[in-house]
Amino acid sequence: MKNELAIICIVSTLCAVGANNKAASRKTSLSESELRAIGASVPDTKIASTLYHVAMATSNNVERKEAYLKSAAACLFACNKRDVYQKHIKDKIQNVAEFEDCLKEECKKCSGRGVKDVRCYVCSGTGQCVTCKGAGKTVAVGFDGNNRLKLCGGKCKGSGRCYKCGGEGSSKIKCSVCAATGKVISQNVSERIFRDLCKSIADDMVAKARAKAEAEERERQRVADAAREKAEAEERERKRVADAAREKAEAEERERRLAEERKRQEKIRKAMEDLGLENIYGKWMTPGSVRSARFVVFQIYEPGHALCKSEDGIVFCLLYDARSNRNIAEGDVYVNDLYRCGTYSYIDVQNASRTVRLYAIDLEVALKEIKNQNRKTL
Repeated sequence: MKNELAIICIVSTLCAVGANNKAASRKTSLSESELRAIGASVPDTKIASTLYHVAMATSNNVERKEAYLKSAAACLFACNKRDVYQKHIKDKIQNVAEFEDCLKEECKKCSGRGVKDVRCYVCSGTGQCVTCKGAGKTVAVGFDGNNRLKLCGGKCKGSGRCYKCGGEGSSKIKCSVCAATGKVISQNVSERIFRDLCKSIADDMVAKARAKAEAEERERQRVADAAREKAEAEERERKRVADAAREKAEAEERERRLAEERKRQEKIRKAMEDLGLENIYGKWMTPGSVRSARFVVFQIYEPGHALCKSEDGIVFCLLYDARSNRNIAEGDVYVNDLYRCGTYSYIDVQNASRTVRLYAIDLEVALKEIKNQNRKTL
């Protein structure tokens, strides 16, 4: 009993291994080069089986499955295995009549007419009535020796034509080879269709692979373009933020400088006001000073002092720095800012004492003179 169980287990294992090897030998897909190699080989049932199993495994692509089934069918017709086609493939092909029609060629038996001529066995192909030999009449021999013609008493009824073929000498019957269709399935045509289908599937695989590669390339380019646009947008945003930060910093720097300038101007204003100066038309000057005064020198009274007369006839004394060669020439006309720095007294030609306004053409000189006059006053 134990021996029998062991034998059963061994046989079962061998059967399972054989089934697995057989299943593993069945291809579920074919490459483009394998299809071209199959198309170049001689059609046989092994190739048809391979194409059939690949077609059954290609369930997700209806068009490709149909092409594999048709190539397997054409392969079976090419190797004259119509019974296998009828049993396994015919019911799975769409538009089977149209497919089978493309495998046919003109029937050689009937020359594509669907019927063939058969010589009439009654008249032996002459088309004439066997009784009257085509005359339609026969000679009747009389008892008195007078012969006369009468209509043929046979089946031609005086026509002289064979009653069976109607005078044609032959009759048309349906061709048993093509079943009166005029076409028959040809092994040569089937082999050509088989090779064309294999080539067509291979070309379609190449075209789809190329289309897939192009689509992937377009997608890659799209992703690259999107990444580049994103990078450019980020770069523009970075520049915008940087420009905004720079503009803000520049605005803050301008505001800081303006604040410093305001502080400096305020400091200057305070210092000038402490000195007793006034801002006359944008320039700090001593009280009573004038801007761009036009005057003429009519007498150099003493070093550093010149009596002058303004355009409106007012006589005043101009204090200038004789040490820096800023000499004033008599009779010359000048236009200059005049800084008021007190009064000046002198004795005129009539020996009379006169006091006029004293001006200087330099602020420092004017300030020194004001200090001197203040000390004299004290």
